Amino acid sequence: MSLLRQIYDEALEPEYALARARSARPRRRGSTGAVWAVVLLLFGVAVATTWLDVRRSSPEALGARAQLVAQVGEQTRANDRLAATVDRQQAALAALQNRALAQTLEGAGLTRSVAALEQAAGLSSVSGPGLRVQLSDGPPAVTQPGGPDLARVLDQDIRQAVNGLFAAGAQAVAVNGQRVTSLTSVRSAGGAVLVDYRPLTPPYEIVAVGDPATMAARFAEGADAAGLRGLAAAYGIGFDVTSLDQVTVPAATGVTLRYARVKGEQR
Repeated sequence: MSLLRQIYDEALEPEYALARARSARPRRRGSTGAVWAVVLLLFGVAVATTWLDVRRSSPEALGARAQLVAQVGEQTRANDRLAATVDRQQAALAALQNRALAQTLEGAGLTRSVAALEQAAGLSSVSGPGLRVQLSDGPPAVTQPGGPDLARVLDQDIRQAVNGLFAAGAQAVAVNGQRVTSLTSVRSAGGAVLVDYRPLTPPYEIVAVGDPATMAARFAEGADAAGLRGLAAAYGIGFDVTSLDQVTVPAATGVTLRYARVKGEQR
């Protein structure tokens, strides 16, 4: 609609619009109708030409998107390898820290407090039974208004699944291995879904730790799952929920310490 509005607003040539604005003479009814007929004719030609250009450029646009998805997948795998290295280094550092603190009673108490805070902030991994929600793109809805985006999983669909799982009692949630915390953003840019500014590729696997039976029933009864079922029925988007005996939600990465105080100081 923005393109059509721009074409309509710019239908008149700049010189003609300027001359028309400067003219103070009233025009005859017949000449005004002729001018509007010409304008509408030009507008129709412009709209038809634009539509044909869009139709011709669709295969090129789809090819460019496929290439972009492949690049995103390659870079994501490289990031996964680097993230695994960081996780190993952080685990080794935590082990040394805990070993040093365990030398004293006060240090042992601090270790327990830090562990509880890390779990609440999503800085430690969580394992146990849970659910897996998988969302995948459906067939391109080329015959529907809006084009193939209707059959594609969007950031808002992933947010629906995540919110529904937390509302159902999930203790921890991850999307394609990315931990979701209170500071996590799920958004899109250039057709790619970003979780904490990290691009992900479909299918999207959302895992949650919690009681599978209770969480599955509450999730299925919620409005978020109902919306996803509607998308699956209308556009063929893949929506599958599976109970898991054991699942591990990794710790969040890239979390920055913002506030700290010396133990014993007043707040």
